[in-house]
Amino acid sequence: MLDNKEKSNSEINLNVKIPPEQSEGSFSMRNLVLTVYEAKKIFFIWCAIGLVLGLAAAGFFYIRQKDADLPGNASVTLTLNYLGAENGIYPNGERFSARSLSDIAIFEKALKNLGDVSVGDVVNELEIMRSEEKNNVFIFTIPEGEGAFTNNDAKKEFLQALCLEYKNFIMEKYYLENTIGKLYEQRLGEIEKQMQDVMLWEPEPFNFENNFRTISNYYWGLERTLNLLFSAEPNHASPEGLSFEDYSKQMYDIRNKDINEWIVKLQYNIYIRNIDKFMEESIFSVEIMERNRRYYLELADSYNELLSSFQQKDSQGAIVPEAVNVLKDAQSCISTAADLQKQINKMNSDMEMLQTNEQMIRANGREAEAALTAFIAELKKNQKIIFDVIYDYYKTLNEHEAENSVLYSNPAIIMPEGQTASSGGMMQLLIIVAGFAFLGFVVGFCAAFIKKYLPEKKEKSPA
Repeated sequence: MLDNKEKSNSEINLNVKIPPEQSEGSFSMRNLVLTVYEAKKIFFIWCAIGLVLGLAAAGFFYIRQKDADLPGNASVTLTLNYLGAENGIYPNGERFSARSLSDIAIFEKALKNLGDVSVGDVVNELEIMRSEEKNNVFIFTIPEGEGAFTNNDAKKEFLQALCLEYKNFIMEKYYLENTIGKLYEQRLGEIEKQMQDVMLWEPEPFNFENNFRTISNYYWGLERTLNLLFSAEPNHASPEGLSFEDYSKQMYDIRNKDINEWIVKLQYNIYIRNIDKFMEESIFSVEIMERNRRYYLELADSYNELLSSFQQKDSQGAIVPEAVNVLKDAQSCISTAADLQKQINKMNSDMEMLQTNEQMIRANGREAEAALTAFIAELKKNQKIIFDVIYDYYKTLNEHEAENSVLYSNPAIIMPEGQTASSGGMMQLLIIVAGFAFLGFVVGFCAAFIKKYLPEKKEKSPA
């Protein structure tokens, strides 16, 4: 019985199949991974080489593609950046003309380094558009395709040169030595005109008060100009460290204290200028002023009669504007006549006072004449000081504004609508990098197997 069991067990054991050993040439994922792992250094070196070569090839392709002629319009944006440009004027305040952007002389200068390109062809080909958003921004465009220029580089070079030449045109025409302080909203011309007025001014021969008031008005003009400059540039300081407001206060003090003190003084005493001449001509002067006074009074009466006829003719107010103008003229005549009467009364009073107080009046006249002469000399001196301060300010301002008077972008090629050159180019770059990286991966993989199996074959060959 026992023998039978052992016999049956031995039969069972003989029927169990033992898996055969794998041959050397059979494929195994485990062997593949182990092979790459054992040669990981050389594998990663080749992967890195592939990646580096891919990046280098992509960079070279990008440079070549960047320089290549892409389909599209060559375009540049030009901005007029000086004061007043947004209001459509030139730096000197004249009305701006867009025709200056295509001036033939400017085109000729821009084309001088571009070979045999005619101005006429460029003028016909170039498109100039004003921006819809800003009045001082213009877009220059050369359409796609061959024309006056054979490639995109020539188009961009011309647009760059054109913008530069227009900037030079603005600088050379408007930002000159003799225009300092006289451009749009610059106020040096006001001071220069006032200086010329003072040089030509002849003080009244007999009336000190009117002469002092005239000097006071000149100082008020200086003060007003300086206040306007301070409002525009409160942080500006002269070489002496003074602002426009500081100079304005100096002019105010002279006007309000020194000159006004004399004006008040003249009202409470008798001051006659050129007494000898006054005594000779006063009678004739009074007669002339009296005749003029009567003329203005008669003119005022005629205006009053005209106003009365307006009221009788139209009670509905249909001619009110005309009536207002006539009333203003009548008031002016009455005011002039009253002023002449005041001067007549003063001259008559002065003539009477000269008969009893001539020595005192002559002393007063000498004192007032000395003060008037000193104030005129001081006014001219202060005008020159203010002129120099404002001139230096505008000189520095003009230099900065001239350099930035015209701004322009780098010329670019604008792709046609619907074309996505940038995304397509990026995809090509990625494909190049991925291709070289994959090539490095394959070479590294092969190198790993060569490193493992080539030595084994060398060892077996002697046997």
